[in-house]
Amino acid sequence: MRRLGYTLVFASAILAGCSGSNIFSTTYQNFLAYFNTFHNARKGFSEGEEEIRKAQPKILETNPFASTAIPQTARTKFESVIEKCSRIIQFHPQSTFVDDALLLIGKSYLYMKEILPATKKFTELLDNYPSSDLRFEARLGLARAHYAGGDVNDAFDTLKSTGSEATTAGENDVLTEVLLFEGQIAFDRKDYAGAIPPYQQSMETPGRDEQRALAAYQLGQCYELRENTLDAASAYTKVLDFDPTYVLEFHARLRAAIMYSKSEDHEHARVLIDQLLEDKPTPELRPLAEFEKANVLRRQSALEAALQQYALVDSLFPRTDVAARSYYEAALIYEKKFQDLPKAKTYYDKATSEFIQSEITADATRKAEILNRYLSYANEFRRYDSLLTRYLHPEHFTAPDSATTYTDSTQAGRERQNPPEDSLTVGVKKDSSHTAVAIIPIDTVHHKRAANEFALGVLFFIDLDRPDSARFWLDTLLHEYPETEFAPHALYVLEESYRTQDLQPQADSVKTELRTRYPKSVFATGSSKNSDASPHADSADSLYEQAMRLFDQRMYAQSLTVLRLIAKVIPKSVMGAKARYTMGWIYENILVKNDSAIAQYRKLVDEHPNSVYSERVRPKLATLDVKTGQVPSHPALQSPQNQPEPQKKQLPPALEKSEENPDTSGTEGKRPQ
Repeated sequence: MRRLGYTLVFASAILAGCSGSNIFSTTYQNFLAYFNTFHNARKGFSEGEEEIRKAQPKILETNPFASTAIPQTARTKFESVIEKCSRIIQFHPQSTFVDDALLLIGKSYLYMKEILPATKKFTELLDNYPSSDLRFEARLGLARAHYAGGDVNDAFDTLKSTGSEATTAGENDVLTEVLLFEGQIAFDRKDYAGAIPPYQQSMETPGRDEQRALAAYQLGQCYELRENTLDAASAYTKVLDFDPTYVLEFHARLRAAIMYSKSEDHEHARVLIDQLLEDKPTPELRPLAEFEKANVLRRQSALEAALQQYALVDSLFPRTDVAARSYYEAALIYEKKFQDLPKAKTYYDKATSEFIQSEITADATRKAEILNRYLSYANEFRRYDSLLTRYLHPEHFTAPDSATTYTDSTQAGRERQNPPEDSLTVGVKKDSSHTAVAIIPIDTVHHKRAANEFALGVLFFIDLDRPDSARFWLDTLLHEYPETEFAPHALYVLEESYRTQDLQPQADSVKTELRTRYPKSVFATGSSKNSDASPHADSADSLYEQAMRLFDQRMYAQSLTVLRLIAKVIPKSVMGAKARYTMGWIYENILVKNDSAIAQYRKLVDEHPNSVYSERVRPKLATLDVKTGQVPSHPALQSPQNQPEPQKKQLPPALEKSEENPDTSGTEGKRPQ
């Protein structure tokens, strides 16, 4: 390729001297046809690379070695390149462009991830043209082919020999790229400490500025991932010493600001981001700077200002990834800092629907579902707490018309009449002395209060990671209802909550209390998977039966909470698989929440690939993948043997049902099978 200028001069000489000779005219026409073929091939190759850059700009700006999916337009161009270059090799084997053609063919195959033909062409060039000025590029192509094919050792060997020869030949550009590639291999292995030396050396080698800028950026990435924020900021800043692309320069400046903020130098970080914004970045990049400005304020504990900035991002850049992440970060502030869980749920809901492709969508959906359960439990607890107050102090409440009656909503087969307007209002009737008496039996009220206290304790422990709040609700349960079936379960969860925080004395104290107060409980013989007593399988059975009793009472949300406890505390067990399956079954058949059902079934297959329960759900997942046009990429979805035929029944369409008032048509009173 570097001989193009010489070739054009040569072509001009032929043109000037061929007018008087048919031989020269024929030679010139042949050469012109051949040269146009190569020119068009090279042009097509450049256009194919540009198509890839357009499709994956973020990755290729910071990692030129990234393996990316190429668009069909690029593939078509590379196929045309291979065809044209093959004609050059076939019909003009003695020309000076054969090594160029071999290189373009090899690189085209490599882009299309056809490793064997790519390797063959690079090797053919090196074997037949060992002195070609394209040999270093061919060696680098061969190293890439080895690495893309999984031959890491061969890739390293090729890079080492190429680097050694490049050093001897004084080819600093080649050496810079070799070192950059060595660093990237270590980086891809997550060996960030091992990637630092080659990146450092690549940055310091006087090669092409573009490569050195990339090396400095990747060096910053290594330090950042090792949580060495100041060294990371320094490396990102060094990117500006070279000649980075506009996008790489922007990202380097932004990452440097983030690193200073994480080092608690917030003012420096804010100055850097303000400078970025003053430079009027492109519409694609400005949202990133505005979002990080909010993050700096959050780290600085200027929470109200951070919320205002997140709101600005949401309004300026709706339906984008940064808008979704802004809602998510605002939700975290309300959850973690302000402990305003209802408001947090509102923002998680917004994050979930703002930009479905965002990487935070799955986590936002999960958190919204958790807080939805929290609100369900809390509202139900308040309702029955209010009922209990009416029982204990009926004189403080005015009774409605005696004709107004509401029946027990927990009794299957009976429907409410004239439902109250709010969840704390319950119909009553007057007796002969005008004393208000609630219709729902007081035993039911106590049972519901205890069940929701237990559910809240488990939810705070498992899902919200707030052990102090969990212990509050569990201690309350043990104080108010020590004789209920929930009490030994509550002590079991209490012990786990202390043990997960490495509070061994408190955990041992709870274990002793459990064995003393409830010696016949299955939890007393082995109350923790980490205790000196062996874990008892009956513990999981007891928890599962508790979940099923709640299920029978149509307390589906609370039943799911106990099942989650089993899946968390006793995960690697048959009962753990059964709990996961039952959660999916309830979501599918009772609550009609198909996304949640699918999530549980996929976790089941992932965590218990050989379980009989996994065999039950594989046909559902396979059918779903076919219906949605997805190719099942999860290896666990492929049964090792005797995989059943996919069921033709599609999961029912999602309906707007709550965990408190689901549609149980056809499944009421039926336990999961």
